[in-house]
Amino acid sequence: MLRVVCAVALLAAQQVAANYPLFDESTKMRVLRVPWDTRVGTVIYRVRATDSDYDYPLSFDVQGRTGRSLLRVENLPCPRNSSVCEANVLLAKPLEKSRLYQFTMSVRDAQGDQTNVEATLTATPGSSVAALDTAFPRYSTLIMVPENTRVGSELEYFLVRKSNLHARHAYLELSGAPIFRVKQRLAGNSVSNGSVILLEELDYERQNLYPLHMAATDPFTNSLEDTRNILGFDLAVVVSDVQDTPPVFIQAPSVTTLPATIRPGDLVLRVLAEDGDKGNPREIRYGLLTQGNPFTPFFRMEETSGELRLIRSLDELRAIVKPNTPVVLRVIAEEVVLDGRQADNPEHLISTEAELALILPGSANTPPRFESERYVASVPEDSPPGTPLTFTEPWVPRVRDDDLGLGGVFSLSLLEDNGTFEINPSVVEGSANFIVRVKNNAMLDYEKFQMLSFKILAKEVNQPGNGALSATASVTVLISDMNDNAPQFSQQTYVATMQENATAGTPVAQVHAEDVDTGVYGEVRYTRILGMMNDSLSLDPYTGQVSVAANNHRFDREVAPEYKFYVEARDEGGGGRASTVPLIISLIDVNDHSPSFEYSNYDLYLSPNNNNFSTRVFLKATDADAESPNNAVRYEIISGNFANKFFLDPITGELKVIPRREDRENLLKPQEPSLYTLLVRAYDLGVPHRWGTAEVRVHPSIVDTSPKGSVVFIVPNSPTRVLSDLKATEKLLMQLTGGKVHIKEVRPFKPGETMAAADLAPGASHTDKSVVVADISYSGEPAMVDVAEIQQRLMTNQTVVKEVITEYRADTSALFWFMVFFTLALLVALVALIICFLFAGCPLYIQRKETPPPPPPPPRQAEEVRLVLERTDNDDGDKFVIRREAWSADGRDRYVQFNRRNVLTLDPKPQIQDSYSTRSEKVPRQHERPSVIFTRELQNQDMKRPTKTPQ
Repeated sequence: MLRVVCAVALLAAQQVAANYPLFDESTKMRVLRVPWDTRVGTVIYRVRATDSDYDYPLSFDVQGRTGRSLLRVENLPCPRNSSVCEANVLLAKPLEKSRLYQFTMSVRDAQGDQTNVEATLTATPGSSVAALDTAFPRYSTLIMVPENTRVGSELEYFLVRKSNLHARHAYLELSGAPIFRVKQRLAGNSVSNGSVILLEELDYERQNLYPLHMAATDPFTNSLEDTRNILGFDLAVVVSDVQDTPPVFIQAPSVTTLPATIRPGDLVLRVLAEDGDKGNPREIRYGLLTQGNPFTPFFRMEETSGELRLIRSLDELRAIVKPNTPVVLRVIAEEVVLDGRQADNPEHLISTEAELALILPGSANTPPRFESERYVASVPEDSPPGTPLTFTEPWVPRVRDDDLGLGGVFSLSLLEDNGTFEINPSVVEGSANFIVRVKNNAMLDYEKFQMLSFKILAKEVNQPGNGALSATASVTVLISDMNDNAPQFSQQTYVATMQENATAGTPVAQVHAEDVDTGVYGEVRYTRILGMMNDSLSLDPYTGQVSVAANNHRFDREVAPEYKFYVEARDEGGGGRASTVPLIISLIDVNDHSPSFEYSNYDLYLSPNNNNFSTRVFLKATDADAESPNNAVRYEIISGNFANKFFLDPITGELKVIPRREDRENLLKPQEPSLYTLLVRAYDLGVPHRWGTAEVRVHPSIVDTSPKGSVVFIVPNSPTRVLSDLKATEKLLMQLTGGKVHIKEVRPFKPGETMAAADLAPGASHTDKSVVVADISYSGEPAMVDVAEIQQRLMTNQTVVKEVITEYRADTSALFWFMVFFTLALLVALVALIICFLFAGCPLYIQRKETPPPPPPPPRQAEEVRLVLERTDNDDGDKFVIRREAWSADGRDRYVQFNRRNVLTLDPKPQIQDSYSTRSEKVPRQHERPSVIFTRELQNQDMKRPTKTPQ
């Protein structure tokens, strides 16, 4: 009982899991309209169904008496891994005009599940021919093709319009012969193009007619009269004959025994041959080959009938024939070529030879014989050794000898094969099938030989006292082409020239490659350009034209004189073997750069006598072009050269002053110097000329009357370190003083050399200090000191700047109030003195001249200093200045002290000062040495050399 319950449950589960096949909604044939004149056997619809259980294949059928008599179903192949199955519905009998047919369409899966759909067919009054013409704007039912048409050729093309009921394009199908296929592509938004392509070689002698059927699914129809989803028509491909096959002997007995009663003039045998080209066969003429054959004079071959007759007596023939040796004659059958077109046909295509063996009476032995006198085989080129030749029907590779015993033993060998093939077996007794194999594939090259011919010799093994008989069979081997050759360029290297400013589309080079292979194997396409900057070039895949790809290419003659690329070509339409060839492009320099001066402005100073410059002046300009004359620079003055006072050498660029007599006379007359502003131009010799300009300002000589003096600095660095980077020390001192500094002496610092030095740097080692003696000169304008830059340098050098600045500011503030108080007190004293002087009774009235003058007020050095924050452009590198400086003496000695107050001391009397005073004591003038400036800020000075010395 339990088993029965389980079986029932399992069966129910299987029934629940099963799904029925379903018709495609678009192919249910619910309302089908077909023109009433549709021909019987025409495919009128294609149904489609799916099964979610994948129980394929599906089987379609028509149910009902009406449907079975009206329609027939052809199920299309549907393997188990398909996703959909289809079937063609064919019309089985003529339709009655305007009649409505009702029937049922069914589909069954592999498990037996079946789905039925009710369908109707209406025979409309429309025309099936008109429907075909509407759906196919271009079609034909007959294609004529020569038998020598190449494989891959397009034989004909068809146009089909898509249905207006949905967006799918019409799809073409070709059936009937596997050697043809249809290649489809779009020809517009609603039209598809289908081309019939040949896949295999044609042979008129093998088959000259191919019936095909062309069908289009989802074509355009008039939905009011025709709702078919498939239309088709029969298509016939007729192969026309081409004279490419030699004559074939259909009657040529290889061995004939002459009767003993034969007489001269009697018939020996008859041969018959026909043209191998069946479409338009030519007449055949026969003859005997006499070259090297001593038996030919004994026979005569009738030219038109092919009859062979004996023309001399049999005894004469026996006299020259060895015992047991047959008489071998070579017969030729040749086509008759009319209209003088024989030159168009090779000799091996219009003639055929055959051997005839005649056995004289009294000879019992017979020679070997082949099943066929002529064999044809094919082999791919470059086949490896050991590859057998395949002899297809009707050629049977068999040989036999009817003699018994040793007379039936013969050997097989090849003649005129140049060692390309070998035959097995080499010795045969009675009969055997032979095999011809490739021995050496050197000659199996389609590009050299499309056909090879040789002969098979079957020869009896010699017996004592008995001659060896033999027979031959001719073999023609057709070599099929393979893709064994890569494209070959016509040149080993292509060299081209182009201007560096070439624009897009400019032709650069034309490469050409050919492939000796035939068919698609020989279709060469130029695929790409290899090398750096290959994106700057374009390559035409069909013509091999190399052109400039864009206007903004990267070719530059100034970067490289030439560029090397590789052009690649491939056969098989771009997907086969590849070859490359070097392409060298040499650039022609174009004048695309203008000369440029080193400086845009020049400032030059004349010598004191104004008749020349203090040093020789050369104005230099460069041109970035790569070749002459584009980079050859010449110089000229274009404006400002009044009275031709200056001369600019056009080649060297040297600027000179032209001395004139009136100039020498003017030297005796004092006059104001003038400024000359010259506009000079540097131009190249290219075409067109390009140039650049610069301004030259020539200043007269200037006598420098600026104040000068010597200052001694105590630098917190050893003399060795100071001397190692003298320029950096000069720059720092120039920033501190605001004048032009020239260091004259650097010596070690000695203790006690100055009291101020000891006070300024308490605890410092005297061995780490240096005494720097420098000349300071100032121009007529106020000196400029950039406090921010000095502060930045001191902060970079990690000096104690904040304390000094704070103390200085505090001293300055105290000094200010002290000066205010002192000024007020002084004014009060002066008023009192003036009043006292006015009265004679004043005790100071008489002694006013003896009264020493009041002490001068403390110098207000801090008030006379100009602090100028200014950013200058002196380091822009675009100004060239030649200037002469002059020094003037300053008889006053200065003493400048930092870290307390800056006081200029001129009073020779000493001033007593306590240790807590904020004022500096006055020091007597010391004429034996220069004044001293000591600064702790030089402790970690930046020793980098400056790039430009300020003026």
